[in-house]
Amino acid sequence: MDAYLTAAQRTSLRTDEGEIVVVTENRAYTGHARTYNLTVDDLHTYYVLAGRTPVLVHKSGEDPTSFSNLQPEDKLDWFKPIAPGTAMSRSGNYAYVARADGELIIGKRTAGHVSLAKGGKVLAAGEFKTKGGAVVYLDNKSGHYRPYGANAQTAAVDAFNNNGMDANGKYIAAWGAPDC
Repeated sequence: MDAYLTAAQRTSLRTDEGEIVVVTENRAYTGHARTYNLTVDDLHTYYVLAGRTPVLVHKSGEDPTSFSNLQPEDKLDWFKPIAPGTAMSRSGNYAYVARADGELIIGKRTAGHVSLAKGGKVLAAGEFKTKGGAVVYLDNKSGHYRPYGANAQTAAVDAFNNNGMDANGKYIAAWGAPDC
């Protein structure tokens, strides 16, 4: 975590039931107490209990290194994978995922990212365009995974480059870290 954010008077917080509450008082105490640092993979925002009170915690540290399917109830659809060389030989728009093992999986743009990843974790996911034998751009547009940050960008660019698809300088971040 890079920094702790102080919940000052009149700061709005969200309860575990989604209700907005306002901080009315914030008291500082001097003393020794046992504290714990939590590392929570794949969660950006989560609840912890402070006594009996659930408190929403917002992770503001490093970018995640992998992303889970945010809509696990969606079913996997059949798709025909497209080889990197085939995508490069045609002009078109495609969907991609860099799976947790680093493998690049490409499908038609209409193929769902969750299907490309077989519901598993990904390092990166999004869409890309080819024209004239070159990658025009690649991005992180995936509603099922919503990947973001430097790690996702590096994983995407590396997956493309490792498959002979020059992606250097062609990554566009369609969105960043989720808001609370």
